[in-house]
Amino acid sequence: MTFNKISHKLFATFIIPLLGVAYFSISIIVEEYRLYNQYIYISDISQLALKASNLVHEFQKERGMTAGFLGSKGVKFSNALPKQRMHTDEKQKAYEVYLDDVEFRGEAEGLKEKLGAILNRLKKLHTIRRSVDSMTISTPDAIKYYTANNRNILDIVYIVAKINESAESAIISAAFASFLQSKERAGIERAVLTNTFARDNFAPGMLNKLYKLVNEQNAYMDGFIGIAPKNILDY
Repeated sequence: MTFNKISHKLFATFIIPLLGVAYFSISIIVEEYRLYNQYIYISDISQLALKASNLVHEFQKERGMTAGFLGSKGVKFSNALPKQRMHTDEKQKAYEVYLDDVEFRGEAEGLKEKLGAILNRLKKLHTIRRSVDSMTISTPDAIKYYTANNRNILDIVYIVAKINESAESAIISAAFASFLQSKERAGIERAVLTNTFARDNFAPGMLNKLYKLVNEQNAYMDGFIGIAPKNILDY
């Protein structure tokens, strides 16, 4: 009887700590698995942001050529613009194909709605291009279309930064977003100046717009420099 009591006490002495260790081990494994899944998920969303920024880059070039084409009444960029449109279409296809494979959940549901609105706007691209070719759209309206597209697409990067649980990755995403916003202003500046040189003068309101764009570029670049890690700044 005494032996049984001692056995029970020894069992209790060892089993309770073992159960505690097992509980915490399982908890750690579950949390690590959750973080791993989150990492994979954020990686997928980040790739979408990268493909979106690649599409914006081509839209920026197409916007600039479009402004020059319209400003010169079709004399300039008549050969380059169709080729650039092909580059844009390639990046748009890659973006849309990847978009079909991405799973959205949690906070990214808002991103899904944003992407739906973007796709609806992209459907108007061929109509805008036809209007450019026929000279039935003004330069400001053409620039406005491309700029609105880019603004909506670049919002993807901000959303990725918000849903990222890793502080370091969130900072990098935010820095990337600021850099892209500065680059977007530089792209609009290129469109404004390309149109200006093509027509040999500033269209009404374009000089003030140029000043505004330069100030916004500087502000976003200052934001990028302020938060980007040193290795990214060095690169």
